[in-house]
Amino acid sequence: MSKNDIPLVGKNMTNKILFIAPLPPPYYGSAISSELCLNILKASEEFEVFKIKLNYSKDIADVGNFSTAKILGFFYVLMDIWKVMRYEKPDMVYFVPATFGIAFLRDSVILWLIRRFKDRKLILHLRSQFREKEWMNVFKKFLIKKLLRSDKIILLGAELKDNLKSVVKDEKIFFLPNAIPNTLSSEDFLEIQKFRRKNKELNLFFLSNMLEFKGWFKLLETCKLLKEANFKFKCHFAGGWPSHAERSKFNKYVNTNLLQDFVVHHGKLFDEGKVTMFKKADIFIFPTEFDACPRVIIEAMEYGLPIISTQVGTIPSMISNGETGLIVKNNTPHELFNQISKLCNDKVRVEMEVKGRERFLYKYTLTSYKEQFLSIILKPQ
Repeated sequence: MSKNDIPLVGKNMTNKILFIAPLPPPYYGSAISSELCLNILKASEEFEVFKIKLNYSKDIADVGNFSTAKILGFFYVLMDIWKVMRYEKPDMVYFVPATFGIAFLRDSVILWLIRRFKDRKLILHLRSQFREKEWMNVFKKFLIKKLLRSDKIILLGAELKDNLKSVVKDEKIFFLPNAIPNTLSSEDFLEIQKFRRKNKELNLFFLSNMLEFKGWFKLLETCKLLKEANFKFKCHFAGGWPSHAERSKFNKYVNTNLLQDFVVHHGKLFDEGKVTMFKKADIFIFPTEFDACPRVIIEAMEYGLPIISTQVGTIPSMISNGETGLIVKNNTPHELFNQISKLCNDKVRVEMEVKGRERFLYKYTLTSYKEQFLSIILKPQ
């Protein structure tokens, strides 16, 4: 077997499925969500699962960059796919393709190989959107249309249907928002609320890989406005840097505007480190410019955090505007400043904490997600 290592899970199952997706490490939303789906399939008695890890980056800084290891990894993936398709003859292929950039071109080649083998059901799980400039490019538009000629397409929400430009028939489209395990009891949540009330300053929290389109620079600019208005606050940023240039831009802005006492970058946070920040924070702020169904918003909802975010992707249906958080229309630092000002009232935040936690339990836990996911995979076409 190649370096990619295809583990075989389960014996004598009725459905063979080839699972091709980005998986951790590195840790980012699509990879973490794909791992969750993989574990659901492995735990089900309905499937015999063949896994192929699609991504070859070891760190978030490697994502999107060329390297010899990536080129070799691409050919290993092609070889592994060919072996499984040729010798194991899976009934279906579950594929999480990229929707833009070099990875999209890579996945178009992978899709071409998969389709050389006839009579295999192809299920695409789109964890991001196609950018408008991809649709405007004649060649990439052709590749998108080829990609979308699949048996089933899973979208993260109804808002993303328009992103398919009416290329796919309605009966082939399924909606399944992201979900996460519920790790808090009701008692734990009440203790967290009590702990937050002891905060002597407003704790703002941003969690994501530190790609600028995720909005961290807009939040930095907002911190400057908060400082100038004499707000008593601390803004906590957590996430890995994709490049030295972005890290330098962050540090330069902090130093130039004397924000050292107001802004902290914690680096990558996992497990207890991340939990501690969610417990400590008063407001979660995610001014992203391009996302589909961000896991970090769901994680913030689990801890009952009031959320300030944007209108992109499925975020408007994730956040109940005015009840569990606030949506910004223009995503400017001044608008973020105004929304933070509205949440300075403890009573307002407490009400949002309770409603946000309730919304998470109702809509974004794994209990219903598992059933819906398996139902989509098994549904006759």
